[in-house]
Amino acid sequence: MSGGLYNPIKIGPFVGGMNTISDSTAILDNEVLDCVNLELDLDGSCVVRPPVTDSAGAGAWGANGILLLGYFTFATGTYLIGSNSTGTYFKLGAGAWTLISANLQATSAVQYFGFVWILATNGSTTASGKWNPSAGFAIVAGMPRGQTILIYKDRGFAAAGETAPSNSSRLYFSKSTDLTDWTSAAAGFIDINPGDGQDLVDIIVYQNTIVCLKQNSTYVFSFTTAPSDGAVRVVSTTIGVFTHHCAVIFETILYLYHDGRIYEVLKFNFGCINVKVSFVYDGTSIGTFANPIFLTVFGTRLLVRYYHRVYAFGFRTRTWSRWETSEYFGPMVLEPVNPTAHTFPRYFAGSCITTDTKVYMSQDGYDNVQSELMTCTILTKIYDMSHQIRVGRYFISQQEKWKRQFWWGAQIQTANSVKGTCLPITVGVDTIWGSLSATPWNALKTWGYPVTAPLSVINTIPFPDSQFSRFARFPKGLRFRQIRYQMDITTHGTVNDGPDRIFSLTIMVGSRGFVAEQVA
Repeated sequence: MSGGLYNPIKIGPFVGGMNTISDSTAILDNEVLDCVNLELDLDGSCVVRPPVTDSAGAGAWGANGILLLGYFTFATGTYLIGSNSTGTYFKLGAGAWTLISANLQATSAVQYFGFVWILATNGSTTASGKWNPSAGFAIVAGMPRGQTILIYKDRGFAAAGETAPSNSSRLYFSKSTDLTDWTSAAAGFIDINPGDGQDLVDIIVYQNTIVCLKQNSTYVFSFTTAPSDGAVRVVSTTIGVFTHHCAVIFETILYLYHDGRIYEVLKFNFGCINVKVSFVYDGTSIGTFANPIFLTVFGTRLLVRYYHRVYAFGFRTRTWSRWETSEYFGPMVLEPVNPTAHTFPRYFAGSCITTDTKVYMSQDGYDNVQSELMTCTILTKIYDMSHQIRVGRYFISQQEKWKRQFWWGAQIQTANSVKGTCLPITVGVDTIWGSLSATPWNALKTWGYPVTAPLSVINTIPFPDSQFSRFARFPKGLRFRQIRYQMDITTHGTVNDGPDRIFSLTIMVGSRGFVAEQVA
């Protein structure tokens, strides 16, 4: 081709995931500035996330956000239990939602000795109690109210929570093997450092201890025979959790959310895993957030809802991406796996919005039934295609030269149209006063580009099918000094769509005239 030599420059695979902290020119070449509705697969490609869909809703519950408490198995089947301010309900299979108890609001429940023990919130009209399909619901006198309940060494333990009218740092425990007794000499409570002004907002069993989580501190409680002989040990006086549902366990590791950071706790050593990703506040919603911030495990991902935005951390690839969805799902619960009925594990969630009565479902895999319209986007760093070349006795950086892009493309697997956008950061020399003489004032554009708008070259290519990956070639030449690229694919996240994958980009670039260092 006339005009000199040009070289193919490969960008990707993007195995470093998303980096929003560093300057867009300084992040690694295998990282991206934004990765929306895509996640890093084990083969190095960026694959579309699973869709989130509406399940059988619970409209009869009233216009309040629904929180699913979990699945509980009895001889008659596996029951999904959920709660909101109107009461607590169960659902068996494809059946309708059925009332367990009116005005029983709960955020936590646990199964033990043939009953589901439902912990009423501090503001619930109906008190805590037990339920099973045959006996129904019965209030348990003396059972505390609170935010979280669990079983540890055949005893029930309950955390008071931040809404407790008093003793908000209290950890209650029942009699051994008897969750109907919370008040006798064999039961009781322990106050977790009550003088620090913090509430005990969550508890979780980890490494044969009860981890007691306050807003800005973490303690562990353990005992051998009786809780009265146990010991409380401080783990951190600076790291806690925001509220309930901000602590989860995946395999042998505990994950916590605290003040915009996700901590990975292994053997009680804290390590921040989102040092390259900041959580951006976006208050967009269809109502008031009931659960604005929470963690949930979805397959081999950690999902972090931060108001409208959802961030995803891959446990296997240890990379971040983010989800853009109009489905305001809350904390997810895993349906017991039934390989004869469902190919993929299925997760259900209520809503994190108080005015949303939907129940959501997402499966860890792809088919042609579950679909959600979404746009998958990758935005790369700013590249200067820099390398050193020999000019006479001296080496000169490629950054000091204008480059010419002859064409570019991407290796993609999809059945949908692909939109490729190249965004040159510098597209020409500075505008001089003489060039403005023929341009009227009302025709001027921005201060940076008064005559012409910033160059953004967009190409859209339709793909015939998704049977295998293809190279999408965008035949557009331009000159630049620095440039970034964006790929967009609108999809439903089904098998027929691909599922959509982006592997890497290839840029055909040649060098052109030198420019002075001071030119931006």
